[in-house]
Amino acid sequence: MDPYEFVDPEDPNQSNPKEATASPQRRIGAVATKCIKRPASGFSPSQGARRQKNGKDRKQATAAKNKFLQSPALAALQHAAAPAPEQSAAEGDRGEEPGEGMLSPSVLMRMVHARRAATIRRANDQAPATSIMEAQEKGEELQAVDDASYALEGLVGECGAAVRKESAAALARLCATRRGLHALMSEGMVPEVLCSFQASIAQHQDPDVVLCAAAVVLGAALPHADPAIIRMPEAMSLVKTVLSLEGHGRGTNRPDGPSEVAASLLSEGPLARALGEAAEPFPNPAAIALTALSDATDPHSEHRAADEALKAALRESGILAAVAHIASRAVRAFSSGTKAPGAEAPCSKSLAVFQRSMQVIEHATFCCSENVKLLSGISCARAGGPASGSGGAKCTFPELAAEAFKALCRREDGDTDLFQPTLRAMLAALMNLTHSNPSGVRLVSECGLCEVLAEYLRGSCEGPSAGSARHRVLQRVEVVSLALGLLINLVEGHQPNKPRLLLWPGGILEMLSRIMALSSSRPAGDDGGAPEPNIECEVTADDLESDELEGKASIVEVYAAMLLGFMVSSDAGLRSKAAELLPHGSFEPVVSAIERCLQFHTQTDTITDATGTKLRNLIECLKD
Repeated sequence: MDPYEFVDPEDPNQSNPKEATASPQRRIGAVATKCIKRPASGFSPSQGARRQKNGKDRKQATAAKNKFLQSPALAALQHAAAPAPEQSAAEGDRGEEPGEGMLSPSVLMRMVHARRAATIRRANDQAPATSIMEAQEKGEELQAVDDASYALEGLVGECGAAVRKESAAALARLCATRRGLHALMSEGMVPEVLCSFQASIAQHQDPDVVLCAAAVVLGAALPHADPAIIRMPEAMSLVKTVLSLEGHGRGTNRPDGPSEVAASLLSEGPLARALGEAAEPFPNPAAIALTALSDATDPHSEHRAADEALKAALRESGILAAVAHIASRAVRAFSSGTKAPGAEAPCSKSLAVFQRSMQVIEHATFCCSENVKLLSGISCARAGGPASGSGGAKCTFPELAAEAFKALCRREDGDTDLFQPTLRAMLAALMNLTHSNPSGVRLVSECGLCEVLAEYLRGSCEGPSAGSARHRVLQRVEVVSLALGLLINLVEGHQPNKPRLLLWPGGILEMLSRIMALSSSRPAGDDGGAPEPNIECEVTADDLESDELEGKASIVEVYAAMLLGFMVSSDAGLRSKAAELLPHGSFEPVVSAIERCLQFHTQTDTITDATGTKLRNLIECLKD
């Protein structure tokens, strides 16, 4: 008798009596480990090890292993990963099919066990390591694959809730590390992981599993991840599932927060760093998934180039429309106009979700006219709800974003940390939605957005002195520059907006000339004296931050100059009036700022021919 006999799982005489009553999944799951080595009766493991020292027993062990690798049992396991259509249909009749386009838990279980057996076979076929480092890397990769296989079994198998949560968290941790994600990609297990989460959510709707699923998507968007992962149909389907549970009473936002297992997953490491403040006080699955999409589509990312294929996938999968509706629900949550006692935390959560929704829309619409067209035609519930008298009224998404800006400006009370990031994301998205899009410009113009933007800009440049006013502009520098850029789009894209702004009671020409003066150079001290010269040679972090603010302030100056130029370019009387408000009664500061902008974008090839021609014509007009 061979010291390591082959065990046929189909032979009842060789099966363990206790396993005869076990589920088919558990019996099949034991094959991968049993089929390779099982001491025959009369031989202990220690005796088998001693006998392998001679050549005869080594040949017998090799023959046993080869017998397993060529056995019908292994082929049956591998065949189980691709069930026949009629078999899948039969499982659907038994209620095991979770939904269209998803694999049932029983099918996923067979895939898990077949994967484990195939991994063992592949490990045996590999050439031995030639160095300690290579051996360690192979061992860690096999360990990651094995951990993932066991976690998948716990996620989709017949296990309790505690095991299911632990398994989901284990898979999310693997996907958050470079080595773990590489191992899963090498074995082709990433689609299997994504499908398993989808099936588990459909079957149990466990809020902690939903949170872990969002964390898996976030791991796929980290800098070390292959950009192709987030574009997978399985990933798009999982993201859509997570977003569809937001705000529908499915338990994704429990009042007591996530379980300890799910909370610890996002408390440290790369996932926590990627989330930032979204992880506090309780992680929100929708915010996590939106953060992943925002990072994956960020055109300014150092690690990812603009991914047009991903933008198209967001549009075609329906995710972009889902993000717009999530933003609509978030607007209704914080646009009541008054803060009820104890409502600060829900408002903060709504702002976080809305901010990330707008970031996704900003990135998805950047240089993508198809996505701009889609969002311009989406119908959303109007902000305010029954309390505002709007009832079930509908509006387009650009109108909703404009109403949201107005609502936040009404609530804005100096807490710049809470509101400014949301305003920035919203205005950036509106700039994309109104760029070379006449219908989008018309929609937001009819909401009275021009006047609201002008009021915000006036409030941003007020102060008891030039120094304090400049400080306020720099404090809001990104939002101020975006507000000016959006006004440029509105004035150039819809002619009625120009006379509308000229009739604004606050005086648009006076305000723009003031913004130019505050952002062009550092004013003297409040006492009228010159600022102290900086004689230090060391460059500090404060110096770098100051230089960055100066650069952003120059953008404000350029945008203010462009808007002022467009406002008066067609009227000599207005040009004369505006010149009186500028230093030395000359348009030279305006022309100089526009020329610097044109030169920079021309040298960096970041301007279209049409825009370049428009700016050159504006410069010539202002010089006359």
